[in-house]
Amino acid sequence: MISSILPALADRDTKERLAAVSRLHDHLTAHGLDDGSNESNTIDALTTLVQDNNFKVSHTALACLELVIEQLDGRFRSYMNLVLGVLVERLGDNKTVVRAKALDVLNTMVRVLSPATCLDKLIPLLLSLIHI
Repeated sequence: MISSILPALADRDTKERLAAVSRLHDHLTAHGLDDGSNESNTIDALTTLVQDNNFKVSHTALACLELVIEQLDGRFRSYMNLVLGVLVERLGDNKTVVRAKALDVLNTMVRVLSPATCLDKLIPLLLSLIHI
């Protein structure tokens, strides 16, 4: 099922992307990830959508990412570097709901992977933002 949603996530039309990411969220909530074969593609697509200019697309992609992190549990560690950078970017978003959801995702990541693991990667990213 996820494999049928993934192509629509890259659609040029914002309404189509929003509809697709909403379908993905519904699917993840109801069924979780189908199997390991879509894991990487799903995370890649969500990482791209988190950076979307439309805040509804970005917010829903963050909600999906949070579900994926919870479902993958410790296996998410291999994707942490890919996701952490876009999360840090969204912590500075203009929309409060996007910032709050990015913080929720970060909290979920810390809970699932351990604070030490996440902070080791997070602190250099945050310091680079303030040019220390």
